[in-house]
Amino acid sequence: MVQDVLDLYNSNPTDKAFRHYDDQAQFEDPLQFSGNLSSVKSAFKALPKVFEDSTVVRSDADIESNPDLIQISLRTIYKMKIGGETTMDSVVLLSIKDNKIIRHEERWNGEEIPNKETSFLGRIRESLRHVTGKVVHTLVDPDKEPKK
Repeated sequence: MVQDVLDLYNSNPTDKAFRHYDDQAQFEDPLQFSGNLSSVKSAFKALPKVFEDSTVVRSDADIESNPDLIQISLRTIYKMKIGGETTMDSVVLLSIKDNKIIRHEERWNGEEIPNKETSFLGRIRESLRHVTGKVVHTLVDPDKEPKK
């Protein structure tokens, strides 16, 4: 399961990489929210459209502490199509139910994602993430293999 998730961050969002996701799985990072598997696929298949490549250069997974939650610490290098690169440290939280991922949350720099519970600005950011997720899902075919 962890290797399939790492494949997503390594610019390899194949259908096989999503085999552990529930049909109603959610994905959320500071930029977008996806509310089902089809939308989650669109989110990850959009990455090769923006980045020339992405490579996980460090990962550490905690699969022992809690059987319902896998925590993965990542360092990923994103190479931009327009030149340059950026390195992102993140913590990925995978909520598990019946051996399926039901929620995939990516916290950049390990920071909790602001939402309506945290502040007024958090409420605005949460709304924008939902809109962004819908736009990405509309623009990126979840069933089509992405081109690099």
